[in-house]
Amino acid sequence: MYLALEKLKNNQVKKVIVAVPERSIAKSFATTNLTETGFHSDWIIQPQFDLCSQVANKRKTVAFKKFHGV
Repeated sequence: MYLALEKLKNNQVKKVIVAVPERSIAKSFATTNLTETGFHSDWIIQPQFDLCSQVANKRKTVAFKKFHGV
């Protein structure tokens, strides 16, 4: 997440998709307060785009397209 935030800040990428093989790994990419430890940004996941959560939209392809602006 640090690398993704750095690339977002420096306009090297516009969006980040984190793909992991299972939900237990995805939990480590939840919203995290990084500024309290001195990093320039916090990692904030908008719930409608968290496709690994138990409460995620049942129409994940729709949410994925919306994230991409399609």
